[in-house]
Amino acid sequence: MLKGIFSFLAAVVFTALTSSPCSYAADEVPDPIRLLDAASKQQRAYSDGVAIESEVRHSNSTDGSDPQYGLRRASIWLSNGRIHVRNEDWPLADDAYGEKVDSAPGRRSESLWPYSREIEGVAISDNLNSGTKVVIAAPKRTAAEAQLALSTVDAGSSRLRGHMFGDDQSAVSLMRGLKPTVRPNKEPIDGTSCWAVEVSGEYGRYTGWFDPTRNGSLRRLEVEKASGSRFAGRRLGDPDPDHARFQPVEAKSTKNLIRAMQIVLEVTKFALSGEVEYPSEGKVTTTFVYFDGHSRTVVEEIRQNLDLSPEKLTQHRFETEPIANGTEVIIRDDMSGFPREWNDGKIVVHVDKAKVKKMQSSVERLQRHDVPQPKAIGTHDRPSTLSLLFIGGAGSSVAALLVW
Repeated sequence: MLKGIFSFLAAVVFTALTSSPCSYAADEVPDPIRLLDAASKQQRAYSDGVAIESEVRHSNSTDGSDPQYGLRRASIWLSNGRIHVRNEDWPLADDAYGEKVDSAPGRRSESLWPYSREIEGVAISDNLNSGTKVVIAAPKRTAAEAQLALSTVDAGSSRLRGHMFGDDQSAVSLMRGLKPTVRPNKEPIDGTSCWAVEVSGEYGRYTGWFDPTRNGSLRRLEVEKASGSRFAGRRLGDPDPDHARFQPVEAKSTKNLIRAMQIVLEVTKFALSGEVEYPSEGKVTTTFVYFDGHSRTVVEEIRQNLDLSPEKLTQHRFETEPIANGTEVIIRDDMSGFPREWNDGKIVVHVDKAKVKKMQSSVERLQRHDVPQPKAIGTHDRPSTLSLLFIGGAGSSVAALLVW
């Protein structure tokens, strides 16, 4: 009888050990997929259904020059795939911002995805110094594109989840989709023995260190990208499309084209929200090497506080502040050149009303014969109103069609 009981208990223990994604003998080299699955499970526990307060203090230096310092703070709400971010940016300064910041931010912005059926992504940028506001709209945006966009505005919170700048998924997900390998021996990270997982592919070379004492949490990540590596939906060495849209020549200059990129993420502190442990502090060092030979280094020191209590989100409304009619709108990936503006929740072509009124007045004078006609054109050969309006050039064509 006792023998049967002991056999049953041994089987239960064995099943528990072998079924857990992060279970393995202390010194046995684990399967890399199980390591990554354990890390992914940890990350999913604090990646949705959460309210976040995040802060990043960053520095930017070129070729070892004295850095400039900046500060961004963000409030983030993530629920069932919905994303809402409000952030504030302080201007670059010669000295680092202290713990207490008395000065006002220079810019506020707000991002929401999805926004509406017609406009999937909206970001509102408010320059507090100039008093100008602009809406940046993405009529079509996939969930992966929304996550990539989130990682650029959430004050480093995505970085602590291993979602690196320019990637459309977290490093753990990316590594799992390739052919990861585990180094034969554990390696110390901040005094803890961690397993190192390596992978190479179209995104570049990734090495992650995972902590078995924290259910496989990511503790350190190193990324190396070459000019042909995938980055923000293109090759790293290709011109930035947003830059090319406004400055096509500058965007292709060797001083702006990136030849290589290195990233180091260090998770330095953890905290608890309920029973869920999450990375609360970390540091990211990113170095860009350009085709003209110069380099730029960005250092981000990140802190965040997560609240996973359900009531925190039930009280939140996934809505932006009201957008005033007439606010300038920039549509991502739109190369038409037409100016746009906001009108009752829709994006419309901007019409210069003063210019239209002036053209209408000119047309009316022509129709009344108040304006002398060119000698080379007889009365019977007088151009039509529409053709006269088009004489002003392509810039007048939209207004002309509206008048006609």
